[in-house]
Amino acid sequence: MRRVVYLLAGSFVLSLLVAGCGTNSDADEDPGDKKAAKKSQEPKIAPLAGKLGTFDEGRIEVPLPKGWKDSLNEENSTKDLDKNLARMSGEGSQRIPGILIKVREYGDFKTLGPPDLRKFVRKRAAELPKERNSKGKFDVKQRSLGGFNGAEYAYKLKIGGKSYERLTLETVVDGRLYTLELTTLNLLREESRPQLYAVATGLKFPKMVNKPTRGRGSAAEDDAEEETSDEVSEGDKNGDKATTDDAAEKAGE
Repeated sequence: MRRVVYLLAGSFVLSLLVAGCGTNSDADEDPGDKKAAKKSQEPKIAPLAGKLGTFDEGRIEVPLPKGWKDSLNEENSTKDLDKNLARMSGEGSQRIPGILIKVREYGDFKTLGPPDLRKFVRKRAAELPKERNSKGKFDVKQRSLGGFNGAEYAYKLKIGGKSYERLTLETVVDGRLYTLELTTLNLLREESRPQLYAVATGLKFPKMVNKPTRGRGSAAEDDAEEETSDEVSEGDKNGDKATTDDAAEKAGE
């Protein structure tokens, strides 16, 4: 009888030890795995190959991604809100994919810093449907890339019956709204996202007067900055009318 009791007690202790080993599995996780997972979520940024040029009367210096080249700038029409500064395009003889840099006066902000992003994103989300002549809303998100602080949004458009995608980054420096527009063939936007991000991170403003607002936004803002802008804005599912620079892009393909 006593032997049976010892055997039962031994089995009970062994089961506790086995269960305890299972609860400590998380503690044994390699910290390197967490760092690798976090790094894999960081946006991919293509390497740069030099400078495209200095524009806007010396206010902005634009870099050139590796493998990309200077491309004929788009002419402005009287209806355009922004002034086209420069354009670059990817490898090959086509003008698509291409990145167009534009600017206009925007007095509501001086130079964007992280604390300004929530207000800026909300304002741009309210303004874009009218600017793009769209009936729906735009999914505008915060985007911080190195020293770049601004907004990001995407939408689809059709030019001459052909479908395109556009991914846009915007920032404000010294009361001027700078826009970077990446245009690609339909479903190929993600292939050139790293080049757009490279241009944004490499921008320089030699004549900057107002430094970016310092500090960090709220926790909600920080979370929003980590999100991607893969969604196409709902308003443009109904079709966005092509602007004059769109028509010029089509003619230049």
